[in-house]
Amino acid sequence: MQNFFKGSDEWFSEYNIVKSGIVRFEVNLFEDKKQNSTGYFSGILSSSFLINKNNKILYNAAELAADGFSNNSFIGNWTSYKTEKSKKCNFGDCLVPEFDCGDGQFIPCDEYVKNGWQSYVKCLHSEKPESDCKEEFSKWWK
Repeated sequence: MQNFFKGSDEWFSEYNIVKSGIVRFEVNLFEDKKQNSTGYFSGILSSSFLINKNNKILYNAAELAADGFSNNSFIGNWTSYKTEKSKKCNFGDCLVPEFDCGDGQFIPCDEYVKNGWQSYVKCLHSEKPESDCKEEFSKWWK
């Protein structure tokens, strides 16, 4: 099992990393028009990667435990097929670009909490995680 809590130099050496890089590209992701309340995403996606000595491309988690770690970040908009109205839509691994007001971990800015982050914030500040964090640990995709 990979230990992501080492310093990046030690991590690079142990996993035989010889190169690293970032790709940024414009993306357009289209949801199924036959489904309710669907649209499309347009924006810029950035992803950081590593290449080991066997020329295998790996997800870059070398700084996973570091403050401010983020990868696979998307900054863009979601546009409704039905109304053609757009909304700002950002996402990423560990941090959400432009929506983060935390110090060391992702905490949504106060103005965004009302947009679906209530249970997450409640869980972060909970003294009763077994009850306050149920929604955060549920398998919503099932």
